[in-house]
Amino acid sequence: MTTFDLRIDHADDNSFSSSLIHDALELHWQLGTTSHDERVASPSWAKVRLIDRTQAYTPALIGKRLRIYAHDGTIERVMFTGQITGLQPVVGSRASRETLLMAQDALTELETWRVRLPMAFEQRADEVVQTVLLGVPLRPVPRAERWQLGRVGRGELGTLTRLLLLPPMSLQTGKTAFSVVGDTWGEGIRARDAIAEVVNAEAGRFFISREGVFTLYNRHHAINAPPIATLDNDYEALLVAHENALSRVSVRYLPRLIGAPNSILWHADTSLACAPQSVRHIRLTWRDDQDRPQGAVTVIPPQAPQDFTVNTHAQGTGITLKDGFTVWLSEVSLSGCVFSIRNGLNQTVYVRDAYVRGTPLTAHDAQTVSIDNLNTRAMYGARERVEHHSPLNTPEKADAMARYTLGRHDTAQTTAKRVTLSARQHAHAILNVTLLDTVRVLSAYPAHQADYWVVGEEHHVTHTGTRHHATWTLEKANTRRYWQLGNHALGTETRLLY
Repeated sequence: MTTFDLRIDHADDNSFSSSLIHDALELHWQLGTTSHDERVASPSWAKVRLIDRTQAYTPALIGKRLRIYAHDGTIERVMFTGQITGLQPVVGSRASRETLLMAQDALTELETWRVRLPMAFEQRADEVVQTVLLGVPLRPVPRAERWQLGRVGRGELGTLTRLLLLPPMSLQTGKTAFSVVGDTWGEGIRARDAIAEVVNAEAGRFFISREGVFTLYNRHHAINAPPIATLDNDYEALLVAHENALSRVSVRYLPRLIGAPNSILWHADTSLACAPQSVRHIRLTWRDDQDRPQGAVTVIPPQAPQDFTVNTHAQGTGITLKDGFTVWLSEVSLSGCVFSIRNGLNQTVYVRDAYVRGTPLTAHDAQTVSIDNLNTRAMYGARERVEHHSPLNTPEKADAMARYTLGRHDTAQTTAKRVTLSARQHAHAILNVTLLDTVRVLSAYPAHQADYWVVGEEHHVTHTGTRHHATWTLEKANTRRYWQLGNHALGTETRLLY
């Protein structure tokens, strides 16, 4: 019989030594996506109903790291890792002294923080995702995992420990190199949207694992992986749909044009004041002549007097200064910069006629590549999917993406969407199968057999742990569509994998 544990990391040392399971009445948590169409997971969550006999569940717990464990008698597995975000006591004259504890994983922090990318070109999805994650002030890693120079057991960087600012990541190497990413982000976009841009263009998957690790899989992950569990009509519920085919896939991409060197990327219309003995930072975005966001492939640090002058008067009628101040770009990205002024004088100074110059990168109007399957149209009718992938900048890359997508949906097919299991029949599978593992589903009605990837998992544990149900969100693996050396005939039974 499976037993569960609910632990808090009070010491912030990854020990998770404080157990709450003796008060737990109900455990409910979810990881991954709730739809097979989503490639970037929503924040995972957990809700735990607790009996609060001693009023121990107070706001002091908010922010603490929490884990749910399951033990099958041999192996203990982590089932969820998150941070406590709230506690909701049940109050009133007939209150049962219960508290609802709520937790979410670190994807929540990506929902609000805005990012811009530094100048880098020909990057893969894993490189972009890592840059974005490092640009978000995520909660520091536990103390036990932080690197300390010269301390035994804490000085082995990269094996036993990691740098304080480096979140736990497992990023598979992307299959597509994007010429440029982030040049149209202007003042910045949400970190989750930034990651989604490249993950969707890679056709990969991004989520946080049960152990709390940021995980990226490329589009080849598990493409030919054998199933690690088989469900043969012994599930609690199965949601099945007979889906129509796509006869056309259109991919919208953004061509880019590199402009002339030493072009004006930004110009200040007014004087920029800086108070005495202070520093001022001005966040800028590159814009074209029509005030649309654009990028830059090179940026030249401003130099006086060609790029600015400093005066004691806003109108430039005072004394032109040559020292006592510093003007520099404290941050440079593809879509903008931070223009910084340090005033070491005891009077206000004014930076006038400020320019930032460089080589602009302009995104043209989006272009479309469409791929048709005439046989599918004749058999099933016209049905189109349109995808927007701004990291793709050539018709060749858009064409390859369109063919890949159409190849997965060019026939009408039966598809299992979700399956609900009980631990009475599938205790091992529920504990062992996690996100992007492959499972085989067999159904007598409707008659169906296929392999699927688990892209979402939701667990519900009640009756002091004796009842455990799990619902998996599924995506058809389509493993037999792609050529394998020695197993298939190329061009007749299968096609090359993009």
